[in-house]
Amino acid sequence: MAQPDGIPKQKNIIRIDMKKIQGRKGGGTHGWQVKFEFNEREISKFFSDKKYGGMLPALDEAISFRDSFKIDIHAARADMPENTTEHKDGDKIPGVFFIRGKKKARSDEYCSYWHAQWTTPEGKREFKNFFISRYGHEKARELAIQARLGVTHKRSNPHSPFVIPSDQNIKLWRYMDFTKFVSMLEKRCLFFPFADYLNDPFEGALSLINKSIRPTIFEKKFFETNINRAKLRSRVAINSWHMNSHESAAMWKLYAQTNEAVCIQTTYANLRNALPQIFKIYQMNYVDYNSNYIPEYHPLTPFVFKRKSFEHEQELRAFIDMEEADNDLQSFLGIEANQNGIYKTVSLKDLIQAVFVAPQSEDWFYDLVRSVCNTYHLSEVPIVRSSLETEPFY
Repeated sequence: MAQPDGIPKQKNIIRIDMKKIQGRKGGGTHGWQVKFEFNEREISKFFSDKKYGGMLPALDEAISFRDSFKIDIHAARADMPENTTEHKDGDKIPGVFFIRGKKKARSDEYCSYWHAQWTTPEGKREFKNFFISRYGHEKARELAIQARLGVTHKRSNPHSPFVIPSDQNIKLWRYMDFTKFVSMLEKRCLFFPFADYLNDPFEGALSLINKSIRPTIFEKKFFETNINRAKLRSRVAINSWHMNSHESAAMWKLYAQTNEAVCIQTTYANLRNALPQIFKIYQMNYVDYNSNYIPEYHPLTPFVFKRKSFEHEQELRAFIDMEEADNDLQSFLGIEANQNGIYKTVSLKDLIQAVFVAPQSEDWFYDLVRSVCNTYHLSEVPIVRSSLETEPFY
């Protein structure tokens, strides 16, 4: 398209003027098209004269958009303080700079911006800039700090948050009262309650860091951020286990309200073999929801994160997004759903390695557990008294 008279050409920006086509709605297309490559992606955005109030205002927006991606990071740095800046809470933030650099085309003019930079785990240098002309000095500075903090939290663990145990034979423990144990044997199933049925309102939630940096760090990231997380909580079904090489007195107290309780013990390998691959099985990550970033590149990443106050649980979690399993697949896999969760049929004799009875339980209860296991064809599974009952030696 022809460049309008009196308006200098801009790199990566072209003028679009298309007249109205007879018989079609609308008054034609008039505006500026920004198009370039950035980080091996094609960036393209149209700025309409009508939307931005005229040809020149639309061009200003197009230039600001382009410059927020492409700037001369090798420009001369002047009026620059030391290589740290102070956040409003007084912390020193490395990698955040104020830069006043000469523009490429007009050496007598300057552009000022706050610059946030960091290094990827692969050693690649990345950055983001916030121009004073677009945001004002204070807002640009704050946005740079938030961007740097957000990326720091995002990259504090360069590995995937979806982690499986390094030891495939690590012991897993599930503590429950006797009635739930009998129900499991009767149904020959593991129960997976939906996330919104659990007592933790933070299940599937994001952190305050996610909230604060979204307008900045995701400003030009083209993946879905408008997930209905309340709806997601109602369809993600979860079955939790405690990872430990031995029994836990704390877990007995938390999940066995009386002495008439049991704990089934298995291994990660057994659990993985018991469930089809549509069920995900990962260790939990324990973070501070006030200061840690939770990755959003996959809608289920928040379900492998918990608050640090739950770190004692050492949880390994099996879970499934029921949107991935239609009715036919549910029937084929032996899944029965209700409003509170799902039951998944499993081979209990292959899953369970031992059944432990609660500390200080009576002999009659131990005998009852053995009898019930025999009734449900688990006679070969060892019934073990809790090791917490061992008499001390003085």
